[in-house]
Amino acid sequence: MNEPIGSSLHAGTAGIALFLAECARVCGASRWAPLAAGAIEDMLDGVASTRPDALGCFTGRIGHAHAAARVGDILGEPRWRDRARALLAPVVHAHEIPQSLDAYSGVAGTVVPLLALADAFDWPEAADLAVRLGDQLVRRGTRSTRGLSWGLGARWPVHLTGYAHGASGGGHALLELSAATGRREFREAALDAFRYERAFFDASAENWLDLSTPEMQVAAMRAIDIIAIDAPVAAGIPVALRRYAAKWCHGAAGIGLVRLRAARRIASAQLESEAIASVRATAASIEPFARQGRYSLCHGVAGNLQTLTAAIRRAGAADTWVDAARAAHGAGVRTVVEAIASADRGRIAGVFDPGLMTGLPGLGWSMLREIDPVLPSFLLPTAGPDPT
Repeated sequence: MNEPIGSSLHAGTAGIALFLAECARVCGASRWAPLAAGAIEDMLDGVASTRPDALGCFTGRIGHAHAAARVGDILGEPRWRDRARALLAPVVHAHEIPQSLDAYSGVAGTVVPLLALADAFDWPEAADLAVRLGDQLVRRGTRSTRGLSWGLGARWPVHLTGYAHGASGGGHALLELSAATGRREFREAALDAFRYERAFFDASAENWLDLSTPEMQVAAMRAIDIIAIDAPVAAGIPVALRRYAAKWCHGAAGIGLVRLRAARRIASAQLESEAIASVRATAASIEPFARQGRYSLCHGVAGNLQTLTAAIRRAGAADTWVDAARAAHGAGVRTVVEAIASADRGRIAGVFDPGLMTGLPGLGWSMLREIDPVLPSFLLPTAGPDPT
């Protein structure tokens, strides 16, 4: 018996509707429009059962509102824009919103989409909420000698690096909020978040320690106890025990999207160096991910292509790392195209997954971004004009 897939952007009808509508727009394939319309109606029916204050971009109301507004614009259905605004009304006017703090399902992932929706709807109250949530990020973050970070509970006593659940997600939200509001304290907090992650950068591997496993949590806690405050944490962990990741959710690919964006906002040799390191680590991940059959946006080739694409588009003629990035990008595109071509009734390697972030729609969406570079990216939401 098939289980319902839910309404979320991550794995439900919001993500499916978004992909189908973008496919109809980019490819001129009008036959997908009715399917996108049906998916968004199903999402709007299903979202009524979710908590009104569940804000998360990938699991809650922000993702639902983004999908409804975007699909409404593409298909010329203004009523869905109205529904999107109605979805957010209960939270926009809330005084206090107790949420997790990460970019995947909490506050950090809500700030920038709110700013974008405030612009789309000419809705200053949504922008005010984004500012209040930014204040929450700063107030509820943990400040240490290594910088600013955010916890996810007792399971991870050493706060995580990375975009979806780590310091890069919060740093990105605060940096974009600073650009939108002119508030310098948000910019300084963002830089403190990047400084926290810098403590877990291993220069010998050109990557950040992946703190998401129990083993690495133990190793990092031991290292922090024995090394100097200004020393990289990796120095206290035996090389054989160190673990790294190069995914959107954890590791270099997600961190790279943030650093590439941050380096355009702030002239910083350190941010630029970290951006280049992240691109190199992401490029090196394409072949093993392809070999392992890891194709998804969240933790596979399709998601990592977004970091390589962003890097290649901003690379200068003198950048020595760009050739390797282009080669890995080409291999990644071929891998995703072959995976899509081999899919049988929505199954890849025998597994059926209709979710945008982990399944076949995400592979298709990544190819749409190769065709249309201005297609909005929910992997790194932005608001306002791009920095020069």
